[in-house]
Amino acid sequence: MQQSLPLIAPPLEGEFDLAPPVPGPWQSPEPDRIALFLQRLAEAAFPDILPASVSAIRFLPLTFFPGWLLCDVHVRQSDPPEGKRARTHSLLYGPDGFTALDGNAHALHMHNALHGITLLDTEAQSAYLRFFCYFVHGEMGPFEILTDSTLLHLPDDTAFKIAPLTTDPEHDGDHLMCFRATVLYADTLFSCRFGLHASGVVEMLDDTELASDVQRRPRIRFLGTGRFRLEEEAVT
Repeated sequence: MQQSLPLIAPPLEGEFDLAPPVPGPWQSPEPDRIALFLQRLAEAAFPDILPASVSAIRFLPLTFFPGWLLCDVHVRQSDPPEGKRARTHSLLYGPDGFTALDGNAHALHMHNALHGITLLDTEAQSAYLRFFCYFVHGEMGPFEILTDSTLLHLPDDTAFKIAPLTTDPEHDGDHLMCFRATVLYADTLFSCRFGLHASGVVEMLDDTELASDVQRRPRIRFLGTGRFRLEEEAVT
């Protein structure tokens, strides 16, 4: 009787040079879990995420997608050609494989329709809003909900206090919940009001510009599922 051999994970000796995309209890997976993940990754055949080039992995369980993990995968490049520096890629990983988080809202809406979404309390709702705004991009990148002003460099070193993400007391009956948040989009800081539907659809109901010519620290560029520090700030 033929026996299946246990999966053996290669050592992952790299480290992330970017903070996680959203806050939460991120985990470093155990070796057997790494091996299974890399096998599934090979089967999915993402052209920019070759399992042999993976140097670090971290997982975040998602309360709003039960059974699914938000995965960060750091891909190293040895002697990289132009434009192929090390990147951190983000994917959803669950019972049915992967959903690529490439900035396209359609991918998330399809994921919600196929796998469902659980938004039972304000904690799950606010976590989903942060996730959605980071991984759905406009022409200039994500709509990053901020928690920390130390990420920012404002003109003339102006001091600025970030208003936290909060539920909106003017919540209307058209949405499951409304929120107010401080958002960085490209180089502009906004105070935004969002409406969240039970289906996972997010609407920006209004926005007020707070500051322009704002620089994020570190500055990040997004390409497909990947993101990386701009060249002058890249960690070697």
